[in-house]
Amino acid sequence: MPTTTRRSPIESLKLPTSYSREEFERACEFVKKVKEIDEEQNHRGIFTQYVTAMKLYRSGSLNMVEVKNRITTIFKNCDVLLDGFYRIMKDSDLDSLRDHIVIDLKRMVEFLKALRKESERLRLGFLEAFVRFKEHKDGQVLNGEVDLMLRNYPFLKEEFRMILLENGIVQDEKRDEITFDREDEMFEKDMYFHSIESAIKFAAAEEDKKRKKPPAGVYGAMRRLYAQRRRPLPRGFMRDPKLAVRRVLSPLQWKHNELLKKKNRRKLLKKVQKVNESLVVFKFD
Repeated sequence: MPTTTRRSPIESLKLPTSYSREEFERACEFVKKVKEIDEEQNHRGIFTQYVTAMKLYRSGSLNMVEVKNRITTIFKNCDVLLDGFYRIMKDSDLDSLRDHIVIDLKRMVEFLKALRKESERLRLGFLEAFVRFKEHKDGQVLNGEVDLMLRNYPFLKEEFRMILLENGIVQDEKRDEITFDREDEMFEKDMYFHSIESAIKFAAAEEDKKRKKPPAGVYGAMRRLYAQRRRPLPRGFMRDPKLAVRRVLSPLQWKHNELLKKKNRRKLLKKVQKVNESLVVFKFD
């Protein structure tokens, strides 16, 4: 089932395709600075006001003179932000601002921070790929370059690929295919997790004369565990399943803990995605 993308009221700047890596980094740092100063001043609301002004400009409700005047008023008590805003506007080539790529920068800052945490080389490589993308404007090329760059970082790789899909950089059909594949994989892992859980509980439970057969899922968990270990299911399993499960209780518990960590990590990533909503938004007029 195709999913709908919810747009959050986050910071938007229009950046020309000639934007250099240094200029792009300055824009990202500026958004971060606005948020930090807003929080330091007990949420006076300057970040929200700034976001609103830029959204009004992007929609055409404000022209360039009006948005500059409004943001000058918002930052009137903060020379640091005023200087930073004028620097960003100078970088952005105001005469042609409306005809270029629109980028929501707030989560881009978070993504760059995540890359930097893994490797400064990754962050620089991503910025270079992104600068090239603004020249060729081919989402598939960008996706391929970043996929190769993040080949050893599956969570970052998958997150960035979904961002491209959600924001129309690659085809929607691909988005559905990847979404369904991820859902199927997660469902399969969850089923395996619960089957192992059932097997562990079955092995630990006292003898129940009324119930000699193991609960649903235990057979499947045992078959899969032995297949992963490239060993056939013991012949005595059907005769005494509880004893058979107890003999492999240690690897079952290890696998259970491994799947539990992945499950918790997925939950954490979902929370992060809900907080930030969209990593980056590219829009072509």
